Amino acid sequence: GVVVGSEWRVVSKRLAGEDAFEALTEVERMDVFQAYLRDLQREQEEARERAKEERKARERAAREGLKAAFAAHRGKGLLRPRTTWAEYSPHVQDNEHYEAVENAKAGLRPKELFALYMEDVAADYTAAKASLRALCKAGGVEVAAEGADFGEFCERLAEAERKLQAAAWDAAGAGTGGAGAAASEEGGSADGDTKSSAAASKDAAAPAPAALLPPPPALQLASIEEGFKLAFFEEQVERAVAAAADAAREAARLARIKEREDKAAERFRSLLRHAHGIRHDTSWQEFRTAFDREPEYREVWRCESGARRVHLNHILDVATCCGRELDAPQGGVGL
Repeated sequence: GVVVGSEWRVVSKRLAGEDAFEALTEVERMDVFQAYLRDLQREQEEARERAKEERKARERAAREGLKAAFAAHRGKGLLRPRTTWAEYSPHVQDNEHYEAVENAKAGLRPKELFALYMEDVAADYTAAKASLRALCKAGGVEVAAEGADFGEFCERLAEAERKLQAAAWDAAGAGTGGAGAAASEEGGSADGDTKSSAAASKDAAAPAPAALLPPPPALQLASIEEGFKLAFFEEQVERAVAAAADAAREAARLARIKEREDKAAERFRSLLRHAHGIRHDTSWQEFRTAFDREPEYREVWRCESGARRVHLNHILDVATCCGRELDAPQGGVGL
């Protein structure tokens, strides 16, 4: 048969002797042949375009199916705000759409679709986290570094929300009743009817039916995904653990500093006990002038107030041994 790319020289030899072929002139034969080739080429292009569109539709359907799998796994808690592709991919590789997306000629691959989907998850989690943080702050809900339980955390959040909603209802009821009373009093004065005014005021002062009150601003804890709650809980635990670790490191640092200072102070006391020429009336300046080059003194010079306190205590001890009484300096030791 004749196909796109067939040569007229070959085709004309095969058609020689046919009535239709012999009935036309050479020019007419060439025109018919070229028109036929153009029709064949157009049909092939249309067939390729249809196949391309069908392929794109299949690939698009596969991507949508994979996104639906992401959403289903998100609902089951397999896909959470901090989930990585390495953690999640084993759960989705057996999906019927995964292979189609992976082998598609164009479009995003599964890992890229996952990253794009996680951007939406992160945006939703940011909004949910703001609500959870506000609820924790308003309800005084905190998470301990040790022994924290997710179920208990959720119960405390629910209790905090119930209290906030009850307070909002009370505030809304009080505001509606007060506004109604003021409006009734104004209307009674304008009409000049004392009894009507009193009756209207009495009715307005009564609490409005709950159905007529505006709904309180609720945080809608029930509408927040369980995976978001768990992710927020884990973040709070991590923050509590980090804060506890920081506090422990700071306490250890202060303990080391105190230990060094205590040892330095003890060596300084030893210097005072064995130093010659220290009497009950030796002043701090006299002692400092005489002993400021001693290593025991230089060890504590950065904390002069502590050194002066040790010096004063030693002087008082000396005075006691000598049978004298000294008054402590006014204002302490010049700290």
